[in-house]
Amino acid sequence: MRDYTRKLLGKYKNRGVIVDTNILLLLFVGSVNKDRISKFKRTEQFLPKDYDLLVEILSFFSKIVVTPNILTEVNSLINQLSEPERSKSLEFLAKAVTEWDEFYVESSIVTQEEKFTKFG
Repeated sequence: MRDYTRKLLGKYKNRGVIVDTNILLLLFVGSVNKDRISKFKRTEQFLPKDYDLLVEILSFFSKIVVTPNILTEVNSLINQLSEPERSKSLEFLAKAVTEWDEFYVESSIVTQEEKFTKFG
């Protein structure tokens, strides 16, 4: 990883990083079976080296942030895996959630934001 990237990641180390659905799914699938990454419909755009880079990047941050919506989507996508990878991925998800920060804003509040109509 380049020095610039390391410096940039270091700048946000203590603030944490939010991980969205497809990247989080890559983490779970790769943690269970790297060979499955390119063979699973939902992660086929990634390579095992992308998983390795993701793990390296996430290691820079003092906290990982997720939302209930992201976790729900990831859970649904993991359930599309066949056994034993499905169960192993769900075990990894259950363990990881206890270590991460879960953040959410109520929908009734978010929809009142000015930029909601632009970004949803």
